[in-house]
Amino acid sequence: MKKRNAFTLAEVLITLGIIGVVAAMTLPVLIQKNNNRVVETRLKVFYTTINQAIRMSEAVNGDKKYWWDSLSDVCDPTVDPDKGYSTMYSEKCLMAFYDKYLNGYLKVLKIEPGIQFSDKRPILLIYLPNGSGIWLGYGGHDYHFFPYALDMKNEKAVYGRDYFMFGFYPTSISPARCNVSAPYTNKGVEPYIYSQNWDKWDCTIKGALDFHWYSYAIRMNDWKIPDDYPYKVKY
Repeated sequence: MKKRNAFTLAEVLITLGIIGVVAAMTLPVLIQKNNNRVVETRLKVFYTTINQAIRMSEAVNGDKKYWWDSLSDVCDPTVDPDKGYSTMYSEKCLMAFYDKYLNGYLKVLKIEPGIQFSDKRPILLIYLPNGSGIWLGYGGHDYHFFPYALDMKNEKAVYGRDYFMFGFYPTSISPARCNVSAPYTNKGVEPYIYSQNWDKWDCTIKGALDFHWYSYAIRMNDWKIPDDYPYKVKY
């Protein structure tokens, strides 16, 4: 009779153990790469669609630089000493801006009023069709983009990991520098930068990360999360 070769139980268990170790080492990396791709794609889609909506709205409502002039009766930048914030943050102002300049131009699932967790200022929650969402604040100037819309109601959401900041300040007068155009001037919704640090920035991606300009750094890196990004984004 011919002798048959076979694996012993010990050899099978050792092989399965090795496969398990390799899987345990590689699976988190693969999951993180997938999370990165989802966040990168949704950031780019948001940037494209919100600015497309603004361009369509401009065709009807005129130059975006003058949009707030028509809302001056409900959107006053003067701070109310009793509330600690201006009516630019009021639900009435936010709804007026949304209804006139975004409604019908930006595809949404639903909107609802909300409150910022840190300072209790009113915001407008906008749910987008692909599962992402926006905190709209300060009379339509501030946009906190959440790749995963359910995080909009998570008090522990982390800036740079769970949400990314953008600004809409077309009347800004920040100058161009380092072959980089001014961050907001005459533009639509752009990745957030803190204007007081604009002159101090060294024009590198690392410098943007050091200033916590996370969405700006990702945009500079062709909408890819940099290798030295300080957070592991999640989805």
